[in-house]
Amino acid sequence: MLRGAGGDFKTATGFRLHTGGEDQAVDPLIAAAEGGGMTPAHRGCAYAVFEGMALADYGNRIPSLTFEVIADPGPVPVAAIAQDVSDGGVSGAVALALDGFAAAGGASARCWRRWPRRAARGSCPRGTATRW
Repeated sequence: MLRGAGGDFKTATGFRLHTGGEDQAVDPLIAAAEGGGMTPAHRGCAYAVFEGMALADYGNRIPSLTFEVIADPGPVPVAAIAQDVSDGGVSGAVALALDGFAAAGGASARCWRRWPRRAARGSCPRGTATRW
């Protein structure tokens, strides 16, 4: 077991969680190994980095790891998503609710801020990553 019930590490390690945000920085350990100019930030991809992890308890091998990702308990109303990604620029009530949604990039947020004008035409800027 790597972590206890209280969330504390049971093995000595340095740990960093990258959540995949659009402004995610390059991990310093990966940059040191690959070279700063050659290292991607893996934006849009969540990952964990364990640095200096004590492997003796695992037979000097990287252990099998699982991660629990917690999501909303049920469908989320489109109005709530629009308000959240537009920083409050969009408000109102929409009966439609979604089981899944992902949005990334500044163009997506700009699209949602202008959503009332664009909704009728169904158009958003090129390069927008909005998936229903």
